[in-house]
Amino acid sequence: MPSARWSLGKEIDSYLQELRELGRAEKTVSNYSWSFNRMFDALEEGGHPVNARKVSREEFDFLRFKFFRGRSLKYIADQLKILKSFCIHCGNKKVVKIDLGFGNVPPVNVRWLSRDEAIELKENANSLERMVVHLQLDLGLRRIEVLRLKIPDIGRNTINVHGKGRNGGKWRKLRYHPDTASVLEEYLHLHRENEIGKARSRNPDVAIPDSLIIYEKNGMLYPYQKTALDNIVKSAGKKAGIEPISNHDLRRTCGRMMCNAGVSIENIANIIGHSDTKTTIRYLGLDFDDMGDALSQYHNYMKFPKTERNSVSQKNGGPSGICIREYDWPIEQSYRYRK
Repeated sequence: MPSARWSLGKEIDSYLQELRELGRAEKTVSNYSWSFNRMFDALEEGGHPVNARKVSREEFDFLRFKFFRGRSLKYIADQLKILKSFCIHCGNKKVVKIDLGFGNVPPVNVRWLSRDEAIELKENANSLERMVVHLQLDLGLRRIEVLRLKIPDIGRNTINVHGKGRNGGKWRKLRYHPDTASVLEEYLHLHRENEIGKARSRNPDVAIPDSLIIYEKNGMLYPYQKTALDNIVKSAGKKAGIEPISNHDLRRTCGRMMCNAGVSIENIANIIGHSDTKTTIRYLGLDFDDMGDALSQYHNYMKFPKTERNSVSQKNGGPSGICIREYDWPIEQSYRYRK
């Protein structure tokens, strides 16, 4: 009969392979492997079961308050969340209902572009860069989702996005952004067709991939890979004077800008492919200043301004300070990012 540690190792290998198939970077997979082995080593030394199906609140509390004692809240939250995901993968139904109690721990080492930076980035990008930036900054796609985009996924007014998730990843459908049609046309005619033309001049029988983002090399056509896509974003950022910059900065900025423009958290979550709004809130990086702005906006929305019509209303017996015929709602605040 195999030992508990051997069985655990096989389950960890299976989970890590699934992460690779979902497009996780090998460095991330390696970090997960190290974390799982380290946490289960600690549990074993502490007299707890070395079995992902038997992990319970007691094991989480042991790791949180004893093994990880002294580490940052963000670090502990990240470690326990990946352990919880692994246990669920192994069929542990008890941990599904466990609330780790960290709240919305803000992410570290992430940034969001300002409105001016975002505009500068788009204005200085060439056709290829503009396409990649648009997909992530305006439509909120992940890097893996950009790489997975195929020509058949592009409809007349919609885009089918192949996201991450189990069993090959989840799909979602997005409507075009107002700039999508023009950005697509520019990219397809100024870059993609040019790459196909270069390949055909060297190799008339070249096979054309159905991937949206492709390049030519030695008469062959290839879809872009992760590192190359990263370099496209870095090149666009360098032109705009934004360094360092990453693909995830663009996606996070998309969510934050939509929030600033007045889009609901639920709609933002649906657009960028989050299964719950808690993840979206962390992406937006809402802080106390943002909360203050939100409350001020709510106050202004509910406030009736004092006008001459108000005074007339009061003289006619109307409620004090309320204009019953005209509402001067400050709706322009909701559109300040649409200029």
